[in-house]
Amino acid sequence: MEYTQIGYISKQHGLRGNLLFNLLHDYKISITKIKYLFVEIKASKVPFEIDKIIFSKNQSYIIKFKNYNNRERTNQFISKNIFLEKKYIQKNDDELIKIINYKIIKHETEIGEIKNFFINKQIILFCQIDNKEVYIPYVEKFIKKIDHNKKKIYVELPNEILNMN
Repeated sequence: MEYTQIGYISKQHGLRGNLLFNLLHDYKISITKIKYLFVEIKASKVPFEIDKIIFSKNQSYIIKFKNYNNRERTNQFISKNIFLEKKYIQKNDDELIKIINYKIIKHETEIGEIKNFFINKQIILFCQIDNKEVYIPYVEKFIKKIDHNKKKIYVELPNEILNMN
């Protein structure tokens, strides 16, 4: 089998064996089809069965491996690279990757920056505005123009969106 590194485990999440898994920006995965993740341990890719995996935020997932129910057992996974069989991976080379770090312009004023995105039933942009994380739906109603040369995205946003998070 061929494997690709898709991310790494950054830290524990809670007391019951949950871990925070960060996905690399270049990939998107279908979490409903994955049964195993492969953890790099001593230069080998060791399969671990997934008990649960849920989206957290900013390309992060909370994962729990089957039969790993406490912090003591999961401590070994911290900072380990995660691999997946290539058949479950899609390269994320569409326009959304290009607009990460673009400046957000509202009424000719720079208000923030795009930090990441999430795709579920609709595309959500994760933005940094006024030192807080703001979620903006990627729809024509809000996104008016993208200037790739200047690395800017022009928006029309109601104040409710900016104050929601």
